[in-house]
Amino acid sequence: MTRRALKVDDPTTLSANVATGRVKTTKTSSKKTVPHLVWLDQETKEMVEVSLELTKLSWANWVTNAVARLKRESHEELQSLLQSNSRESRVGKGRLTIRLFPETLQQVKELADLYGCPVQTILANAFFMEALAAEPS
Repeated sequence: MTRRALKVDDPTTLSANVATGRVKTTKTSSKKTVPHLVWLDQETKEMVEVSLELTKLSWANWVTNAVARLKRESHEELQSLLQSNSRESRVGKGRLTIRLFPETLQQVKELADLYGCPVQTILANAFFMEALAAEPS
């Protein structure tokens, strides 16, 4: 079996919309990513998978957008949303293995520290919001 190198004519381009913090890609990003597990109820998991498919983004870019969307909420709204969620069992939930940029994971950890909740809570809420935003009308 012969292996062939994949040739890409133009390099990965990332552009950030400063107003929204959203990332737009024209090719898969070559930036370093790290794996992470997220547990979601089945309905949310399916919504996230559909959203990812609709946006045509990599996991890492989709997660970056989701966290940026969450961070646009007011401090009071985030307090209400994140601190009212108690840690729930994983029973009956679907697992997603995702990849995200280390700097995005750092932002998530900082939010978790600030609002006194698990990283899982930050990601679950961010994913739900991003999936809702991408839902077709």
